[in-house]
Amino acid sequence: MQIRLGSLVVFVCLSACASAPSRQGAPARNASSLSAQACLADALPVAPAPQSFVWRDHECGFGGPACVGACEAGDADACLAHAYAIEAAGHDALRTRRWYERACRLGSLNGCTNWGAGFGTTDATPGELVCATRVFERTCAGREPWGCGMWGMALVYGRGIAADAQRGLAVLDRACRELGHFPCVVLATAIEERDPEAASALYERACATGYADACEP
Repeated sequence: MQIRLGSLVVFVCLSACASAPSRQGAPARNASSLSAQACLADALPVAPAPQSFVWRDHECGFGGPACVGACEAGDADACLAHAYAIEAAGHDALRTRRWYERACRLGSLNGCTNWGAGFGTTDATPGELVCATRVFERTCAGREPWGCGMWGMALVYGRGIAADAQRGLAVLDRACRELGHFPCVVLATAIEERDPEAASALYERACATGYADACEP
């Protein structure tokens, strides 16, 4: 999953979103469910793997054996590509979670962030939201733009952590200045009502640094 504005809106919903059913109903809890003792944030890679994104759609269609095999053999890019293909086929976060987790454990910070973001689109428990937010904090520390956007958003809106808007805006401001991209959009969304001119400049920076959804049509 490459997080888009729609995912941003979903994730910042308050308690009502946490109780909303997924497209296929409430997910069954299984071995990958979280507890206070087990959170992917504690297993994030110390040395993130480089991403090449050399995989093509025809190699990584939903259920594509080439991608699945490469992922299982230890290729983080293949795990990400397979998860993206599942998502593009219209399947929900429950179908992508195992592949993002695998990518994360293989060293992909983007995989870690997308794993956490999936809990914003399912019937997440409070513990899962806390864990997801911890993951965002860790991936942001690794200078992963999506992670910084989600970490700042969590702080601003109190998602999986006590709200601290001042701290969240500072996280987003720094990430936007240093990394551009998604954090600029999150910051723009947070300040747009009170400062539309500044928000417009932030959208422009997001567009200029590769976040296409922020570009004017």
